[in-house]
Amino acid sequence: MWRADALSSTQRKGLVTLVDGPWVPAFVNECAVFGTDFCRHDDQVDSASLGFNFLSGRTRKSKGS
Repeated sequence: MWRADALSSTQRKGLVTLVDGPWVPAFVNECAVFGTDFCRHDDQVDSASLGFNFLSGRTRKSKGS
């Protein structure tokens, strides 16, 4: 689950803020079950973590790069 590690770690430090919106409860619920057998959908976590990783410069180079 490396893709969400940086975002998760930063959030635990209190450095991530969510803006208020109707999407927040579903996003928080998805984050809570991410990486467990209960996680059937992870599109929001993937989008948030990939965006965070890109904006913070934490991207992995693909093999052969």
